[in-house]
Amino acid sequence: MSGALRLRFLGAVQIERNGKPARGLRSRKAIALLGYLAAHARPIPREQLAELFWEGLPESRARANLSWTLNHLASALATCLQCDPHTVQFCRAETCWLDLDAFDALETRGDIAALNDAVKLYRGEFLEGVSLQGCAEFEIWLVGERERWRERVTRAFEKIVAHHNQRGEFADGLRAARQWLTLEPWREEAHRQTMRLLARNGQRRAALAQYETCRRVLADELRVAPTPETTALSERIRAAMETPRCNLPPLPTAFVGRAEEMTEAIKLLNDPHCRLLTITGPGGIGKTRFALQIAAQQVESFLEGAYFVPLVGVSSSDLIVPAIADALGFSFSGAQAPRTQLVNFLRRKEMLLILDSCEHLLDGAELFGEILEHAPEVKLLATSRARLNLRWEWRFEVEGLAYPKDESRKMKDENSSFIPHPSSFETFDAVQLFQQTARHADRRFALSAAEQPAVAHICQMVEGSPEEYSFFAQIPLARG
Repeated sequence: MSGALRLRFLGAVQIERNGKPARGLRSRKAIALLGYLAAHARPIPREQLAELFWEGLPESRARANLSWTLNHLASALATCLQCDPHTVQFCRAETCWLDLDAFDALETRGDIAALNDAVKLYRGEFLEGVSLQGCAEFEIWLVGERERWRERVTRAFEKIVAHHNQRGEFADGLRAARQWLTLEPWREEAHRQTMRLLARNGQRRAALAQYETCRRVLADELRVAPTPETTALSERIRAAMETPRCNLPPLPTAFVGRAEEMTEAIKLLNDPHCRLLTITGPGGIGKTRFALQIAAQQVESFLEGAYFVPLVGVSSSDLIVPAIADALGFSFSGAQAPRTQLVNFLRRKEMLLILDSCEHLLDGAELFGEILEHAPEVKLLATSRARLNLRWEWRFEVEGLAYPKDESRKMKDENSSFIPHPSSFETFDAVQLFQQTARHADRRFALSAAEQPAVAHICQMVEGSPEEYSFFAQIPLARG
């Protein structure tokens, strides 16, 4: 674009025309005046500018100096200023790109991509390196403007880091948090977020080292100690290193299939608005194994880990509290009601509770809502044949494993039975589970092409339900 100008005021001032540094702007006061005008989206009275930048001079001389400086700016940056005898305004034309305006537009959009682009515009404090002796009112304004921009960038970084933290995107979150600390090494919230991300990523020693860095920076820069909130977080991380962080039971066999469902369920669980995810489906469909597989992949995402609470043998909703306490290794003491003690214990915990087989305890489900209300960093992953009917609940229905049933992938034989296409047969989750189960019964089992129709028929009969395979896979297939 002919005559295009790019002005950057967030950091050391950079002014370019057609991609090259603009020449002729050597006056610090001219640059300060240009920055002041750019920061305002309205005409500024000339007398106000004269008083601000030539404080203490007679009015006529101050106005003359202002006119000379404006002429100097206009000669160097012809399209950026709009002047009349009474006011001066920075001209926001198509030929003039301004980092302040770009930041405004991106912040208004507010999505994570826009916020990432916005913080990249902040190379340092507003009008970095600019200072005018003898202009006290301008210096007061400049200090306030710099603080305003720092707070805006801080809010953007807080949103970016929180977004990645809540979704378990640790690498992206750490990258943003460290960029934030590069700009503001004394910002305690940035240190806390870095500690959380490191701890949730399994790097607890690094998280404690970050606390020591925070403590040292605050002492050196501000002569203060970390706040109780930061110290408490370091103590929680240290405690998490010294205690077991999960009680997930081992699975007797390798988990098979459900890759797409697993990805979708983990995405829901990582959604900051999802506090209770209920895995529903009929008996024997594999809800418990599915939930345990999710928990095994997410245990490091929670500072205090993941705990499995088996409720299948709990006969009454009155026994849910002791069942949860037992899974957590928590002991009751004193006269306070056990339910209250348990909720209080969970208040400052960041953990995942897997509540398995809830369908016969629906009358006690309000306890789960109470935990979620009072323990904001606890998430619940429940399995149930029926919905829990809580306002917190997000439901994920599990169906049978994928099995050969699509007629477009089959061929008819002379008996009019459907035979799966050999090239795709073993890609079905149900077939893979059948083979795994069969090999537990006979380690030499190998599925032949001739046996595929029989296996397909079994998969169709049980509709991919995992519980049925332990019986069918032990029946010898007709060979030859």
